[in-house]
Amino acid sequence: ATGSSGQVLTSAGAGAVPTFSAAAGGGKVLQVVTVSKTDTHSESISANAMSSANITGMSPAITCAATSSKVLILANFSVGRNSNDANSAVGIQMLRGTTLIGNGDAASSRSRVAAMTPIRYDIYLSTISIMFLDSPSSTSEQTYNFRFLNSDGDTSTLYLNRSQEDSDGAYIGRGASSVTLIEIGA
Repeated sequence: ATGSSGQVLTSAGAGAVPTFSAAAGGGKVLQVVTVSKTDTHSESISANAMSSANITGMSPAITCAATSSKVLILANFSVGRNSNDANSAVGIQMLRGTTLIGNGDAASSRSRVAAMTPIRYDIYLSTISIMFLDSPSSTSEQTYNFRFLNSDGDTSTLYLNRSQEDSDGAYIGRGASSVTLIEIGA
């Protein structure tokens, strides 16, 4: 329950009389930025390599109101690939500008990604979901970028919003992908 603006009903425990107190600061949603892509994108990538280019149309930008703000990133990518076998997968790397964020730690020659999924057949379209709370510590515009990892021993084509098969039949799916940035006030 709330009293006057900015107050919450609190209690000290059983038998205590509830009172209105000032609400804690922070945690407010200040703005939401979303990009979505319903058309397709494809990219040929060398064996077991990270793309050097950002995924086209999936780079939202946000300018925070304060350096103390956080940015909650909610991303969903519908992905497919060719050169499928028992060891084929697609990974997504996440960056703020050119800085890696929300990816696994560096470990020898392993690729740093935010998430990945196996794709074993040309007909499959899979979803990669990413959720990460970033602290850009800046009031300058920040652009968030995403790149493909080709996890396969062959040069392969990776797809956004379609499978390799993509033939004209009701059994084939076309997907949609989106990235939402939510500024959270501290």
